[in-house]
Parts: sequence; C-alpha cells; structure tokens
Amino acid sequence: MKKSYFNLCAVVIAFGITGCLENLAAGNDNNNTATQEENAQTAETPDYSQLDAADPYLTNLAEATATMTVPAAAEGDTIVDSGAPVSDPIPTVSTADCGGAMWCGSSGVANVNTGIENVSGFWFFYTDTSSGGNSEYTWPADPNVDGWESVIEACGGICGVATLGEAYEYPYMGVGFVVADDSTRESGDITDWGGICVTYSADKPMRIAIHPKDSVQQLLDYDDYRTELPPGTNKTMNVPWSEFHQDGWGHPYDQAKLLKQVETVIFVYQDGVWGESVNFSITKVGKFGTCK
Repeated sequence: MKKSYFNLCAVVIAFGITGCLENLAAGNDNNNTATQEENAQTAETPDYSQLDAADPYLTNLAEATATMTVPAAAEGDTIVDSGAPVSDPIPTVSTADCGGAMWCGSSGVANVNTGIENVSGFWFFYTDTSSGGNSEYTWPADPNVDGWESVIEACGGICGVATLGEAYEYPYMGVGFVVADDSTRESGDITDWGGICVTYSADKPMRIAIHPKDSVQQLLDYDDYRTELPPGTNKTMNVPWSEFHQDGWGHPYDQAKLLKQVETVIFVYQDGVWGESVNFSITKVGKFGTCK
C-alpha cells in the first residue's frame, strides 16, 4: 500500500457534537523510503453488518476485507468550529450576499450555506498532533478563542500559514467545512452541486478532498476522492466531480454513490517536504460555477 489515512475522533464542544471526522495522512515520498506497512498501527477489521447489502462494491466484501488493515483511530486533535454558543441560532450566510456561492469571506459569517437541512456548515481544522506530529497552523487571529469570525475579519477569508512538521513521518493537516449534520452521523447528498468552485490564494498546491461517512471511509481504505488546486493569487477554480479521483492504492468505490454520503469537504495540505509551509487564503466556496 502506498499510503494510508487515519480516522480522527474529536469533540466539538461549542455544538455539543461528538464525532469522527476523517483525516488525511499520507506518505512523504520526498523524504521517506519506509513503506506505510512498516509504520501502520494495528486495528480490528470494522463491522460492516449495517452497510447496504445491495451495494455492488460489497459483493466481494469478504474477500476484500480478508487482507484489509484499517488504521487505529487517532484521538486528541481539536476540531475548531465557529464558536457560537449552543443556545444561539447558528448564523448562515445568504447565497445572495455571495453572488450565488455558498460562502464568502466578505459576508463575515463563519458558516457555509450547504443547502442541506439541519446543517450548520461550520469550519474546522485538524493537524497530525494525535499521531505524534507537530504540524501546525499559524492564524491571523485565534479561532479557538475568538471564533472563525476573528480570522475572517483579519483577512477577508479563512487564511493562515500551514506548516508540515517533522515529528511524524507522514505529516498531514487540513481545514474544511461540514457538509451534513455530524451530530447524528448523517451525511449529505451533494451530487447536484456538479462539482465545487473556490476562490483562493496559495503559494503552493493544495488538495480538495470529499469525505464520506466513516463506514464508507473504511470501505475505501481511506483512499478518498480528491483533486489538486494549483498555486495562484485570487484564483477562482471550478472543479467538476469528474476531476476528483481516488489515488488507486485503496479499495475502489463508485463516485456516484459516494457523493450521496458526504460529511465534509476539506482543503488538505500533505505530501510535502518536512518543514515546508504554505501561505493560503480561501475567500469563497460554492457549487460548480457559482463563484462569480
């Protein structure tokens, strides 16, 4: 196996949510020659008994899982949300305020309007701390203390510096937003988005990954559908779902079915050189073609 992903379990205190958001952890080909098998943690094979037996992928499930090793769940990382008290209504940006996009930094609102019922769309980030890593984000304001609104106010978007640390062999980190209600472990159908658009600045490439619910993540062996954004300044990209692909080292899964079971969309920073940093700013996200 070329790479492996780790499942991140976390508690989002402000919303009273306990859940697992799937993290990306990948091999660093530039710095390491050891294989992932030599460093993978041992875990029990997951229970698939509650999954859809009619899923074509599952017809060979017994054979597929016979040799499948699922990494142990990571613990201890912090998912940071918008900081809104549980008792208060969660403010969500109007798409009209963002030219039709689901979210824009100019609105000053920290929640993405995904259009899915009972969804807050809050932003979050994670690092490889639970794996013993020291990758870190440097923010213009502290989202832990003042909420994401403080970050947005400082730079008109979700912005900062992402630095891959040297403490973990396969450093990883990401910032993204929740698509569907994580408190009930539900997931959302984003098929009709047609893809995703984003306006951003970054001095090095970033990847976008679409993460399904955890049971599907396990079937994929954490080989997510993702695509790469090139570096640029105030750049708008429209990426159709057809440009999202699995890397091929995990188990294949039908994209059409996966798009009906998405929990999060994540801007991932990984696969880089230890100690490498990227300056980034995300100022607008939306369904395909709406980032005007």
